[in-house]
Amino acid sequence: EDHPGGSVIFTHAGDDCTDIFAAFHPISAIKDMERFEIGEVDETIIPTALFANKLKPEKQKEFEKAYRTLRAKIFAAGLFN
Repeated sequence: EDHPGGSVIFTHAGDDCTDIFAAFHPISAIKDMERFEIGEVDETIIPTALFANKLKPEKQKEFEKAYRTLRAKIFAAGLFN
């Protein structure tokens, strides 16, 4: 099946997408994703591919905090009720 949001899912291929996923999906979507899990990200490796996220893991974690904040705002606004 195609992703309902289009090819945006490929912008973080190979990265830890936990926070990005959580920011844009209801909690009920997590169960549907279990069948797609293929492993865990090795945070000791910094990607080098053309479209890869080249942030060091600690910088990536700082960046992902913004997604957690956005998710909290979305829930507070009642958009995922």
